[in-house]
Amino acid sequence: MSTSIRRHLVIGGLAVSAIIVGATFLTEPQLFIANMIGVSIAFLGCATFVVRYHFSTSGAWFGSATGRNVMLLMACLTAALGFILTVYLFGDYPLRRSVGAALYPLIGYAAWARVVLQSRAQSAVRAPKPDHLRRRRASDRDGESS
Repeated sequence: MSTSIRRHLVIGGLAVSAIIVGATFLTEPQLFIANMIGVSIAFLGCATFVVRYHFSTSGAWFGSATGRNVMLLMACLTAALGFILTVYLFGDYPLRRSVGAALYPLIGYAAWARVVLQSRAQSAVRAPKPDHLRRRRASDRDGESS
């Protein structure tokens, strides 16, 4: 592992530790605001990715299974974070439970679509058996039949 990667991991670990320790000293209203800011930043990042990915590929992402899967997963993450953000901003609102109930199967579908994509990709990449193994098995069969 390169020193640059190690340095980033250490800095990231220290930042997460500082956030966890700092969060223990926050009052309830401060935690609410910190959570709302964190969800807002994550939502904006995901929404920006979805929009930029679509326009930077000129919609070509729809032509590949990988592109569709990346977009589906990021769109689901954007929707989930948007749902959380609306709960923070508006509290309980009409149809909130229905929106949440519709969102969870969509996230599950995105996750299982990724599993299927991974399975197909791995089965397509599997290396063929070497010739010496094929020959030996063929010769074994010939020897048993005589």
